[in-house]
Amino acid sequence: DPKGENSSFHGTHVAGTVGASTNNNLGVAGVTWNTRIMPLRVLGIEGGTDADVAQAIRYAVGLSNDSETVPERPANIINMSFGGPGFGQTVQDAVLDARAEGAILVAAAGNESTRLAYYPASLDGVISVSGVDLNLQKAAYSNFGSFVDVAAPGGDTRVDLNGDGFRDGILSTLGNDQGDFFYRFFHGTSMAAPHVAGVFALMLAVNPNLTPTDIDQLLAGTHPDTTVRITQDLGQTGRDDIYGHGLMDGAQARVAARYIPGGGGTPPSGSILAVSTSMLNFENFLDKLSFKITNAGIGTLQSSGITDNAPWLTLSQASGTAPFTVEATVDRSVLADGELTASIQVTSNATQG
Repeated sequence: DPKGENSSFHGTHVAGTVGASTNNNLGVAGVTWNTRIMPLRVLGIEGGTDADVAQAIRYAVGLSNDSETVPERPANIINMSFGGPGFGQTVQDAVLDARAEGAILVAAAGNESTRLAYYPASLDGVISVSGVDLNLQKAAYSNFGSFVDVAAPGGDTRVDLNGDGFRDGILSTLGNDQGDFFYRFFHGTSMAAPHVAGVFALMLAVNPNLTPTDIDQLLAGTHPDTTVRITQDLGQTGRDDIYGHGLMDGAQARVAARYIPGGGGTPPSGSILAVSTSMLNFENFLDKLSFKITNAGIGTLQSSGITDNAPWLTLSQASGTAPFTVEATVDRSVLADGELTASIQVTSNATQG
């Protein structure tokens, strides 16, 4: 570090979102928790070059490269939480070569709030990820445009929209040049991209035969083997330049992966009730939490009743057509100290679930 600058540990933060150790009562939860991560550094304090990026891509998937070595096990997914305005044929060639090897490439759409092309996110064969805030609206910084494929949580550390006392960034792993490791909130499409890369890893865990073309078709909702959507539509109906094909849906993505040849599943014959979580933990400071009700099958799912059994708990709606979000609010003013529990029951016309 000849200039005496501090390292950002940006890659450490991104890696934690993908695969931090989970269910250990420590820190944060990774999107996937048994994934092997191959960290390849292409940028340093003084930046990097297209050649650096291209060589890392080639190495990651086991293609010939300047190091004259290849990894024992090639990467299935490449996350690129970096970028800039310049097109590079060298990187484009490496991307297409990696995709031909079966790798799925994901990149951050960029943080300039512009529709101008941003690379490598705008390259052919790369899945470009824009960022949304806590309200599932376009994050103020997120780039947009025809190159955006999908949206994911990017956070916004400038605001605290839910009033929980924490800035609305993405909390993940971080370090410093003194060798300390800890957790910090960052925001950006760099934080959104690993959410998507992590979901793709979960899909491959269900069905290792998934190809980049399968992923493209699933995002677009055009896969011939399933009608299950792996995104939730945001913004304008259908694909748009802000959210792409919509917000990445990890639960639905795993369901869809089962129905692609090799996934060991059979297509659903009717609607299937799916709830995004089985527990809402309000702890000591939260007053509002939400959960999503979706249809993991086919057809239309109508919920005719959403009820709770506690006078101190209020639900934002009592019925609806999936997918929709229900907000649960606790009135702490009527509660004594102690631990309280309640149950929420969802009634629907689903054929399963």
